Amino acid sequence: MSASTPPDLRVGIVGYGVMGKAHSYGYRVAPLVRRLPVTPVVTVMSGRDAGAVAAAAQTYGVPVTVTDWRELISRDDVDVVDVCTPPGTHAQIAQEAGPGCTTRSASTTGGCPRSR
Repeated sequence: MSASTPPDLRVGIVGYGVMGKAHSYGYRVAPLVRRLPVTPVVTVMSGRDAGAVAAAAQTYGVPVTVTDWRELISRDDVDVVDVCTPPGTHAQIAQEAGPGCTTRSASTTGGCPRSR
């Protein structure tokens, strides 16, 4: 019996600070900790400061950056939107990312699965 490689789950992270760093690391190591039905791959990260988000993404191993989260949520290479911004900004991003979206903060859990 051969093991097959799980399909990629393409993640877009909104925010690059402490939580963006923690979540990008979590996505990288999750398949090492437990067998998953998908392989999470962070495809894009957004942040308002182009230089800072580019430096963070390089450090975190994220290949693409954008400076507008609206661009991130509209990309075809994003299956899940992970909102890692300050809590006061979660609601607007989650609402615009699509129905059924939740955010990650002290009182909520989950990513934002994208329906296509």
